[in-house]
Amino acid sequence: MSDTQAEGEKKRGWRPSPKQIGAAVVMVLAVVFALQNQDETNITLFFWNIRSPLWLTMLILLILGVGAGWLVQKRRD
Repeated sequence: MSDTQAEGEKKRGWRPSPKQIGAAVVMVLAVVFALQNQDETNITLFFWNIRSPLWLTMLILLILGVGAGWLVQKRRD
């Protein structure tokens, strides 16, 4: 690598990759979603009745869904 190439790379500095930009956008949307959905909701399952914020309920459901998908994918492999 020549000296001019090394200097050109130093001048550009750090640039985020498209994956990093996408992750930052998703994180911002998740924070906005959580802030807009702070209302409490009732969850009833059999004889349990739980009251929690809507965003927390949806986060738990997302985690359970990802876990179920991961288990099904493992069985197919």
